[in-house]
Amino acid sequence: MSGSFIPPADLPTTPRLASTRLFEFILDHNPCFILSALSMIFGCYLFSSALDLHAGESDKLLALVATINLYEFALIGIAALIFARRHVARDGLLLLIIQSLFLCDATFLIAETVASHPVGGWSINVGLLLLALAKTALVLHVAHVPITLRTLGFMSLQLAILYLLPIWLWHSADYEYIRGNILYIAWWAVGMLPLLYDLLSRFILADDARGPHAHFVRRLHLVIPWLMLIAHLSFFHWVYHADFHAMNLTPILLGLAVATRHISPTRFWPAGQLRFLRYALPVLAILFTLVSADHSDNSRPLALTLGATLITYTYLFDIRFAPLAVGIVGLLGFLYAYGPTPDQIQAFIRNVLARIEAVIHFVLPNTTLGWGIIAIIGAFLLLALGSFVSLKRRAA
Repeated sequence: MSGSFIPPADLPTTPRLASTRLFEFILDHNPCFILSALSMIFGCYLFSSALDLHAGESDKLLALVATINLYEFALIGIAALIFARRHVARDGLLLLIIQSLFLCDATFLIAETVASHPVGGWSINVGLLLLALAKTALVLHVAHVPITLRTLGFMSLQLAILYLLPIWLWHSADYEYIRGNILYIAWWAVGMLPLLYDLLSRFILADDARGPHAHFVRRLHLVIPWLMLIAHLSFFHWVYHADFHAMNLTPILLGLAVATRHISPTRFWPAGQLRFLRYALPVLAILFTLVSADHSDNSRPLALTLGATLITYTYLFDIRFAPLAVGIVGLLGFLYAYGPTPDQIQAFIRNVLARIEAVIHFVLPNTTLGWGIIAIIGAFLLLALGSFVSLKRRAA
């Protein structure tokens, strides 16, 4: 009927413009912080690549380092403002995550300061270390984390290793080459840091963190420096033309086994999986060392890994087995001094593996049809095993 009135609810709605949806997405997720960090890292990479870092020509590099520190203070200031005004806490935590990455030299510029200024590079890095400690204390204050020995002290230790390690490696290198055993010692020093923290936690009470995000920030500044130390050690293998072997990761695996003590069981990390990791990681460390046996000059890495694994198991599960672990370590040392040589051990292992391989080739099928039959039989066996476990659980 002409002239009839259409209620407003029945009026067709105007579709939202794509620009409006994009604007709402930016407001909800705020990817600007992440894009900013990526842009900063990319800019630092391009800048440092363009520099010609001869001895004494470090003015541009120092200007870049100063720019990064200014960027970090800006991140901390914005995060403090977000927390103070009770805005989206997620953005504040994201800013502190980004700042912790730059604090731990995500741009890998600390080593460049020593290379560009061999004489005074150590003083520059010490100054940067003191500035990093001040920024760490400021972050803890912003996040309401108590500044105690267990928190700031251990963070300071990790940062000291991160900032001073390039100096030690630079002076230990011979014409930009470094022996693998020097980096191997560094790997063990970094891998044992979780054990040191666990020992501190036994004697020093946990910090009374204030605020809903204090615990997260505290954990963040304990974990990220350790992960960045691992990344820097891997980077130094490339810088100093040192071969990287799987056994370099053995202390990291042992340290992770100890670190699982500080991970609370959750739905994603059940207690059974954490317990399995505590058992499996030291075994994986031994396997990594065995894989690298052909590349090592002697059996010291294997003896060291076996001894450290025994001590790790003793420390994690039952301290009463400590005398037994010490005795086994002593026995390993005796066998190393008076036992068979590494070449004899490797020849024996090769002989055993050759015999096992011959048996496998004799037993296992060598045709596609044979493997199909084996797979079908295995399927039935697994089905039977699963039925047994299921019925056993139902009966219980």
